[in-house]
Amino acid sequence: MVGEIQAQKRRRNFRQHEIGVFLGGSYYLGDLNPGKHFFLSQPAAGLFYRFTPSYRYAFRAGLNFGNVQGDDSQSEDPDQRKRNLNFKSRINEFHVLAEFNFLEYRISNNKHKFSFFYLQELMFLISGPWEI
Repeated sequence: MVGEIQAQKRRRNFRQHEIGVFLGGSYYLGDLNPGKHFFLSQPAAGLFYRFTPSYRYAFRAGLNFGNVQGDDSQSEDPDQRKRNLNFKSRINEFHVLAEFNFLEYRISNNKHKFSFFYLQELMFLISGPWEI
């Protein structure tokens, strides 16, 4: 009987591998588009791999790709239309990150459904604007 009780209290090892896909949009906010969200939106996509060796740690790496553009000729402001600047830019991003949960965190578990966490990320961005 004692052996059964100890076996039930024994903690399971947890390891999880995830692969994900991101599909969405990207857009530019700045001098050529100071306030219109989603204006001149372009397609964006990404992939990631996440490894969770325990309930408290996780590591992730990913790639994201997208385009942004801005065009003064599309503005409602006459001064911007007169300036007549425009650009397009391809954005390629690579990131690696580590997560640490201060408490055990498990999805779909009422006992461990919340945790504060710390995230550290390193990102590399390649972008090259050109005039259109």
